[in-house]
Amino acid sequence: MENIIYKNFRGYLENLYQHTAVDASMSYRDLSIALDFFTYGIGGVLIESSRNGRTDPEVLTDQLYRLLSGQMVQMPLE
Repeated sequence: MENIIYKNFRGYLENLYQHTAVDASMSYRDLSIALDFFTYGIGGVLIESSRNGRTDPEVLTDQLYRLLSGQMVQMPLE
């Protein structure tokens, strides 16, 4: 079941990138690792949240948005 979710979600993310990327000059290898990272990261969070009963979609959506946009965690530059 998880493989189906990951495969479909990765396809969705790749399609989203191809249709919305402003700078499409990313190499295939870089794009592949980025898609894998986001697919398994977001997919894992969604699957684990459903297993743990944390299924409030509005809260989870907000958390993922803030995480991916950099609003939740500021990584040090050095």
